[in-house]
Amino acid sequence: MWNYRLIYFFKRASVYVISVLLLIVFTLEGSIYVFPFGAVIVLLATAVCGVIAGLLHGHDWLNPELLSKCRIVLFVGLAVVIPSYLIYRVQIKENFKSASRVVKSLNAYHKHNNDYPAGLEDLVPEYIEDVPVVYLGIWPRKFDYEYIKPVSIRNDEEKMQNVKPAFYIEYKGYLGVRYTYLSHERRWKLDD
Repeated sequence: MWNYRLIYFFKRASVYVISVLLLIVFTLEGSIYVFPFGAVIVLLATAVCGVIAGLLHGHDWLNPELLSKCRIVLFVGLAVVIPSYLIYRVQIKENFKSASRVVKSLNAYHKHNNDYPAGLEDLVPEYIEDVPVVYLGIWPRKFDYEYIKPVSIRNDEEKMQNVKPAFYIEYKGYLGVRYTYLSHERRWKLDD
C-alpha cells in the first residue's frame, strides 16, 4: 500500500515538475520576439497544464469540480513566473557584461591596428579569449556586428569630409528590444 502511494506521488510530482520546466522554456522563448505572442503561449500552456493536473486528480475536464482546483493552475503559474523572471534578470545582466567586453576588445583592437576587425572572430585570442554569445531563453545566440569602412564624402559646401572607421554591435533582448552600441556615438541605444 505504501509503495503504491509513493509511486503515485512521484508520478504526479514528476508531471508537475516537467510541466513547470516546459512552461519556463515557453515563457523565456515565447517572449523573445513579440510579447503578446509569448503571453498567449504561456497562458495556453498554463491552462493545458491545469487541465492535465486536474485529469491526474481524477476529474473530467468538463466537470465543475475542476474549477475548484484552480489553485493548481495558480501554483503552476507562480512556479513559472517567478523563476522565469529571475532567469530573465540574470540573462539581461550577463548579456550586457558580455557585450561590454566585446566593445572593450574592439576598442583595444582599434587602438593597436588603427582600424576595426572585419568580424568578431578576428579578436580571438589576442584581445578576447573567445567570442561571447548572448543567452536569451535557453539557446545561445550570436552578436550582430558590422564594420563600417572609412569613406570620403562631399558635404553641402562641396568640401571633402573623411568619415572615420566605425562599427556597431547589436543583440536582441526580450520583448523585441534591441541593444545597439554605436562606436561613433560611444553609447548604447535601446530600440523597441
